[in-house]
Amino acid sequence: MVTDYRDALLDKAKHADAVDLDKLKSETLAAKQGLFATKTCTAVNTKELQSFALGLAASKIDEFADSRFVTADLNYLKKYDHLINLISAMDASDNDSIERVSSELKAMRLWVENHSVENATTLVQLKTIAADVLAGFEPARDDMTIQTAYNALKSAYNCPKTTVEDLNKLVHNFYAALPAFRTVSRGYMFDLMDGVQSAMASYGMDTNLDVQRFLSESKLMIHAAARPFDFILIVNKLDDLNDNTCKIIMKNSPIEEIQRLGNEMIYKIDDARQNGLQFAECDLETVEKYRNTLSTYQDRDELCKVVKSIKNIQIKTA
Repeated sequence: MVTDYRDALLDKAKHADAVDLDKLKSETLAAKQGLFATKTCTAVNTKELQSFALGLAASKIDEFADSRFVTADLNYLKKYDHLINLISAMDASDNDSIERVSSELKAMRLWVENHSVENATTLVQLKTIAADVLAGFEPARDDMTIQTAYNALKSAYNCPKTTVEDLNKLVHNFYAALPAFRTVSRGYMFDLMDGVQSAMASYGMDTNLDVQRFLSESKLMIHAAARPFDFILIVNKLDDLNDNTCKIIMKNSPIEEIQRLGNEMIYKIDDARQNGLQFAECDLETVEKYRNTLSTYQDRDELCKVVKSIKNIQIKTA
């Protein structure tokens, strides 16, 4: 139920401004283009993955560096050139090659952040960074790993008496809290990806070229992710893979596999309820109606209709 995780993350973002949400929607739509398109190649297309990684470098590294006035720095130019060279040499069939690019994306983002913070010496510079941080992490402001540092920075930012020294300390305190936030978030994303990958394997789809490409892209995205919206976009991407996989299973797999898919969905709903999540009464009635009867459906169209009704069940958010 990747959708449920996405909804939980999106719920955190409900107070985000409209511009960011519009950007998120457009990025999500772009990420969905070409999924499970017809392929004639016999291996994951390296040029496609390189192009995807170059897009991440531009949007998650270079644009951010530009916003922090770092792009003219000689060290930045050298590091960015090294990143581009790694991407250009990346081989989609070589996991080590993908890992090198992933690690460099993460390291480069961290370097830009640290460099810009360390070189911010005036109140204007520090307020610019603080404003960027407060807007970017607002959807996750209640996350335990950053809550205290976020609230302290917000209070200081809104206080006209805040000194350069005070703001400098609080900006550094916030960035000191970020590694824990990102470690937890990335770990959560990798757990989701592993779950999706295991599900693909159980239905014999882990060798599908588009699935392999999709998972490789997700890995790159996880390492490049730095802010809440980045992680939301990854969940959307995994959710899209899950949706398309379900469609393929219902279209091509034997009846028994479709029945298994429906039963797995019911199991995940049960598991979510045990963990305190709530569902609408009508949805619970649907679950109970089909809990012990999926094996009786032998007509593909009727069975797929039932499984779709189970798949459409969502966590109750209010």
